[in-house]
Amino acid sequence: MDKFKIFVIVAFLVLILVIAGGTFFLFTMINSDATEEPAGPVIPEVTEIHALDATIMSNIADEEKAMVRVSVSIEIDGDSEEYDDFIVQFPLKQPAIKDAIIGILRTQTREMLSRPDTMESLKVLIKDTIHGVLGMETIIYKVYLSDFLVQ
Repeated sequence: MDKFKIFVIVAFLVLILVIAGGTFFLFTMINSDATEEPAGPVIPEVTEIHALDATIMSNIADEEKAMVRVSVSIEIDGDSEEYDDFIVQFPLKQPAIKDAIIGILRTQTREMLSRPDTMESLKVLIKDTIHGVLGMETIIYKVYLSDFLVQ
């Protein structure tokens, strides 16, 4: 009977330790999820949309002498440290920006432009190119392509 009492006491202590350990683990997991940074891109609080002043038309790399027409607008972060420089540089460097975008478009083919994922990759290329022309790194939040036509 003494062995039975010892067994019950040891079993009870093990049960309490398991419950305490599980509770500690559960609270640790809940707290670590709450303190993690949100996933995905940071959305700026203040944004402005600026458009290139003309629609861009260019030949594309096709044997059929096809053309592409597109209007490009960019959404910028109004709270960025580069904002003041952007406001000065963007109107002055529009010809260089258009030239760089035409260079991107001329490397595309009709087949490439018809794929669903091409628009997103084209937007990323244009964003990186405009950043390069302006000598900035983070001002552009999004690129919008409108009046997109391949003929």
